[in-house]
Amino acid sequence: MLTAHLSGLQQSLGRLTYTEMAKRGGSELLFVQIRALANKAAEKALAKAGQEGIELGVYKTLVAELAKRIPKETAKKAIPSLEHSSEA
Repeated sequence: MLTAHLSGLQQSLGRLTYTEMAKRGGSELLFVQIRALANKAAEKALAKAGQEGIELGVYKTLVAELAKRIPKETAKKAIPSLEHSSEA
């Protein structure tokens, strides 16, 4: 699923403007939101498209994909414990 998002983004980068990408949503909108931090044209495109907030659709897809693939024991080891980090 993530591969499909990245493939679509790659195609959009070659042929769409920032405004068109912002209107499409998904990974294209997320890219424009990230790019807007350092690029005035992307920032103006977001304002013109009326998009606010971070695109959550891509994150939901990514988290769902990770949830399917990561076993519970691996997740336990990957997430740092607050108890251990406060002792350091």
